[in-house]
Amino acid sequence: MSRAGGWTGWVRHLSARWPARGAAYGPRLGPRGSTSVPGLFVVGSLAGAESFQEAVEGAASTVQRIHCEAAVRPGPTPAGTRDLVVVGGGAAGFRAAVAARAAHLSCEVIEAHKPVAHLDDFRAQAGETVRIARAERIEQAEGHLRVRLAGGDALEAWRVVVATGRGGCPRRLDLPGEELDHVFHRLHDPADFAGRRVAIVGGGQCSALAAIALAERGAEVTLLYRGAVLTRPRFRALSRLSELLAGAPTEPFRRGQPRSAVPRRTPGPGTVSLRLMTRLLGIRPREAVLGPADGPPETVAADAVLVLVGRDPDDSLLERSGVEMRGGRPSTR
Repeated sequence: MSRAGGWTGWVRHLSARWPARGAAYGPRLGPRGSTSVPGLFVVGSLAGAESFQEAVEGAASTVQRIHCEAAVRPGPTPAGTRDLVVVGGGAAGFRAAVAARAAHLSCEVIEAHKPVAHLDDFRAQAGETVRIARAERIEQAEGHLRVRLAGGDALEAWRVVVATGRGGCPRRLDLPGEELDHVFHRLHDPADFAGRRVAIVGGGQCSALAAIALAERGAEVTLLYRGAVLTRPRFRALSRLSELLAGAPTEPFRRGQPRSAVPRRTPGPGTVSLRLMTRLLGIRPREAVLGPADGPPETVAADAVLVLVGRDPDDSLLERSGVEMRGGRPSTR
């Protein structure tokens, strides 16, 4: 697989490997992402957008509607009430915040995890501080909405836009240091990690493709998996991964050639070091603490850590908020 092929595979995985769900399951939407809950809108892939462009254009269009409605508010709202709260810090969410700023609407973005680096331009344009928190439900209040956050806090808003995407919430390991700035639970652009030492946690297809994509862009990758064998990645991913392993032959064996004479990949940028039967115990600045099954804890250098241990498909925020849904309920397999 070529360098371009590896990147294509990663993009294809991002766009096509959504969690299993029933046919056409999702919120029942009206014009510009409106829902059965007055003042609550849905944008992005959760609203059916099938491309990046469609997602960001739809988000901007929804905020334009909100701006037009701002002139006919039903009445005064409590002090501190924002014009708009956006739940979800992806491209559609930040595009909604950018449009809100352009329309002079007060806005706050809520994101369960740190936004990825390639959205920094959107964040700068939005001009809003991102609150790292998990939205539990959205309630109707007197003339406005209330966003309940995990931990008991709440935000008052005149309108709420949900832009959490179809992918659900990334799972966390709840380990010491997982809240540090260099820890991520999703990967969008492997180029952000070029030349860096990256530890990836996980043994699935997503983790394998991430390791390949990062190594092909010059990162020095350490792939950690608690199992003894990688069984979930597909054959093509495993084949390419084996080519990038530190210590892997760089050319075919020749008959009669001593194994010691075969050129091999030297550990460093552009390679993957595979650590099986190894758990991540904790994260510190520039290093990760590992727990091998057959030895004492040890540390490896890590400028960044990617925890890619799966996602929990989640339409429950909308369901808990009383939004009318359509289609078959998601599979729980």
